Amino acid sequence: MSCVSCRNQSSFDRCKNKPLKGLIFCGKHVKVKSPRIWKDVNNLDAKAVHIQKLWRGYSLRKWLLLAGPGVLKRSICHNDEELVTLEDKRSVNPLDYFAFEENEKVYWFDIRSLSENCMTKVDPTNPYTREPISIETRRRLRALCVKRDRNKLENMHNTRGSRTVDEIIHTTWINICQIIIENGFFEMSPLYFVSLNRPQLFIFISILRQDLIAWAAEHANPKSRRYRYVFWMKRLIDEYSKGMDLPRVSYLTGRVLTAILNDVPNNYPICFIIMSALHRL
Repeated sequence: MSCVSCRNQSSFDRCKNKPLKGLIFCGKHVKVKSPRIWKDVNNLDAKAVHIQKLWRGYSLRKWLLLAGPGVLKRSICHNDEELVTLEDKRSVNPLDYFAFEENEKVYWFDIRSLSENCMTKVDPTNPYTREPISIETRRRLRALCVKRDRNKLENMHNTRGSRTVDEIIHTTWINICQIIIENGFFEMSPLYFVSLNRPQLFIFISILRQDLIAWAAEHANPKSRRYRYVFWMKRLIDEYSKGMDLPRVSYLTGRVLTAILNDVPNNYPICFIIMSALHRL
């Protein structure tokens, strides 16, 4: 943080001196009767507003692209009513809209309905045709769900309270299996993870941490996000050491891996690390 004034009465450059404690001006400019404010002289407020406008436009266009065909032209959609809410296709909010094309027909959904439907099976299908949803569509759906989650939008209808602990754990691992399959690994089942006993789960977590340490070592910058994942795994091991019961440890392990998979730009290295750790048990 530096002084908010220009260097002098004819300069457009910002003063590089540090401001006095509790003030916004340095010792030199605090004595000036009418200091020239650097951001006002350079009209930075208007430029900042323009940048924000461009960014909002870019974000919205990217959102609508992820939403799929028909988001702005609902007449091309094959189904008229939503699967769960029974809303008309013309009334659903564009931010809740998701669609994909199958056999030259466009099927649309409230994204919360489709997300709930997909979370019950490793290989999700189109609820209308029972045909498998393509990998490209699944990746697009997942990217939009991550985007919604970061913007504090729900990816489910109000059914969180109706699920049991076992169902929550199972769906958490189903989600991880789906991501692994979407990255080229096949014949995955949540039972591979849910069936792990307490010692096996501890070994699995420990192997994951060691592999993440080796992966993070590829980055010289200690502030790399990869080191954050190592820290998350360390905290998980600490929680395990406190004597936490098996269902909670399994759930937290799934949640940590989900958080990592949703955070990394490319899921494949993490999927490879998970599969490598699983096969070394």
